[in-house]
Amino acid sequence: MHELKGVFSSDKHRFVIILDGLDECGDQERLGSLMKLVLFLQELPPIISVLVSCRSEPRVISAWDETRAKGHVILCEDVDKVVEEAFQMVRRMVEEGLQHLFDKYSWKPDKRELDAFARACRGLPIMASTRVRYVCQQSGHGRTLQSVFKDLLNLRNLPANLKEEYLRILRQAYMPDSSGIHSDAAKKYCLVVGAIIAARMPMNVSFMSQLFKIGEDEIRATLEPISSIVNLPSGNTEGVTFYHASAKEFIMGEPIGDEKDKVFFIDDVKGYFLGLPLLRLFKNYCEQDAFGIPTKPPLGDRRIWKEFMVKKKDYQRRFSYVIKYLLNHLDPSQLFSQKSNELQSEFNSFITQRYILTFMHLQDEEKTIRRDRRFLFPDELLQFKDHSSIHLLRSLEGVARTAADAPWELYRSKLPFAQPSSPLYSHLSDSAFGEFFGASTGTIPLGEDLLSAQDVMQAKLSEPPEAVNKWERNYEAEIQGPDVRNDIMTFSLDGHLPITAPSSQFTSLDRIRPRQPPSRHRG
Repeated sequence: MHELKGVFSSDKHRFVIILDGLDECGDQERLGSLMKLVLFLQELPPIISVLVSCRSEPRVISAWDETRAKGHVILCEDVDKVVEEAFQMVRRMVEEGLQHLFDKYSWKPDKRELDAFARACRGLPIMASTRVRYVCQQSGHGRTLQSVFKDLLNLRNLPANLKEEYLRILRQAYMPDSSGIHSDAAKKYCLVVGAIIAARMPMNVSFMSQLFKIGEDEIRATLEPISSIVNLPSGNTEGVTFYHASAKEFIMGEPIGDEKDKVFFIDDVKGYFLGLPLLRLFKNYCEQDAFGIPTKPPLGDRRIWKEFMVKKKDYQRRFSYVIKYLLNHLDPSQLFSQKSNELQSEFNSFITQRYILTFMHLQDEEKTIRRDRRFLFPDELLQFKDHSSIHLLRSLEGVARTAADAPWELYRSKLPFAQPSSPLYSHLSDSAFGEFFGASTGTIPLGEDLLSAQDVMQAKLSEPPEAVNKWERNYEAEIQGPDVRNDIMTFSLDGHLPITAPSSQFTSLDRIRPRQPPSRHRG
């Protein structure tokens, strides 16, 4: 930036636009289209300067060349060609990074050995920092600084680039005798490293242990051999991450090396393999009553929810990942497959029992509604419009905000008045939903004699007489008999103020029993 002062004008104020990582914005075709937009920036006023940082991709180089051919001046520099400057920076990183070990041990590499170590890093700061971490870690685990340092100097096949360095680290960690990775180690590697790659936010060791049902010591044993590229905190307050994004890019990229090396590469970028474990973990939390959700009637009483609403933020913090990202890791192709599978079975149980209500209660009320006023179900799930599960999810969208913001209102005024045509209504008669529905509305089941009597009364119903006009009511015609009326009186959604619904008929027994699901309950 200091050297660029001469390029800028002497104006007091300047504005600088920095485009970093331009080469990571899609494939070559998209990058070519993007470069057309980037070149339009040269039309900006002179007070604005644009700095572009990216790898030397062919589409970027060709765009610069075409622009220069038209007479435009674009200053650029290939930093990879500044060999001596890159070497000096890496040399300084190595010496400063290992200085505390030089002070601790009697042995210290001479200038020639330090130069050789730095040159073996190929002028790449990431490789230098990775190797410095490796030396520091190994020197504290029963090996001397001299042996670790010289092992890296005397590598038989010196990595030519960062990808080969990452592959060397993985091979050394899991294939020390070149015979291939053990099947148990491979399984744990895919789970744990896959979680680090696909997680929407860093997971700590304790959470991964609960998620995959494996011991914390096993997770640490899986990651410690590659701790030079993975930041593995000693406690459980911090999440496990890669030191550099390039490691994640490498493991997610095209496999290199031999056939046995393919186990190191993971292509499940969205982490669909996490969906089933997350579903089971959430249901397990519910069974353990970990969220403190009220379950005893009357659930429409606001006082019942007082303690939960006070602690809700704490629950959201402690169980943040499963609450925020559970639905994002569900594979739609499995959920809506014609063939039954474990994920489908667990998901159907999740949305047709009390788990989905608990899930909605735990959401942030500010985030439950999107611009299109829908509950935060991912678009990948809602696109399957004809599936029965989606109809239920869409019906749940209408009560999501209430469930998160004022859960007592859900049981007082939403669920009891669900329309018979709604998929949600049909599920109210299921065992788990029925428990909530009956408890919250105070349903009075009718006995056999009363059901028979109601059938007789309903047979007497006829079309209600019309009023003289829309402003007047025919009160004399309202009474057809002691057991039938031609109007209906109900209550407002908060259960207090009486309101008169549009004219329709009902029997006297309807007054003591709220609307029931289609199946008759024997009492």
